[in-house]
Amino acid sequence: MGNSYIVICNTSAMEDVQQCIDLFLKDRHTDGDFLWSRGSNGYVKAGATYDAYTYMGNTIAFKVERSLDVEFPDRKYMLMIDLTPDSKTGKPALAKFTFKGTDYVENFIKGVGGLDGISSGEVSSPVAGSKLIAWGTGSVACFNPYKSVILMSNKTQNPWF
Repeated sequence: MGNSYIVICNTSAMEDVQQCIDLFLKDRHTDGDFLWSRGSNGYVKAGATYDAYTYMGNTIAFKVERSLDVEFPDRKYMLMIDLTPDSKTGKPALAKFTFKGTDYVENFIKGVGGLDGISSGEVSSPVAGSKLIAWGTGSVACFNPYKSVILMSNKTQNPWF
């Protein structure tokens, strides 16, 4: 039983991951057929997109999170989180928490015409329509933060300026 990690990264960092794994596999010369495949139409599809790397039972999976592109548009950014459960207690590495009964809450504001648009009765809004408000709470806890890391590059500069 090996360790299991996930790397959540922005697009720029994922490009580096793809290049590193690609160069590593090219230099290994395993059987020579891992970089292309022949389609049913006879054409050859070259290249690969790597989403995980496993070595001796240890796995690192990669996932792009586009919100990191928004937060870090000029940097490579990665969160590497250990997903291996505790070997003694079996406690998971990550868990979701919420306040009791607030993980998903729905409220309706009845407008003129009620919820179906044609009913008479008490209204909460003078608008001729109703509104649904849905919200919830949730948090994630990492039980072993000492085995997880954040990687961030320096700002990348545009070479034309």
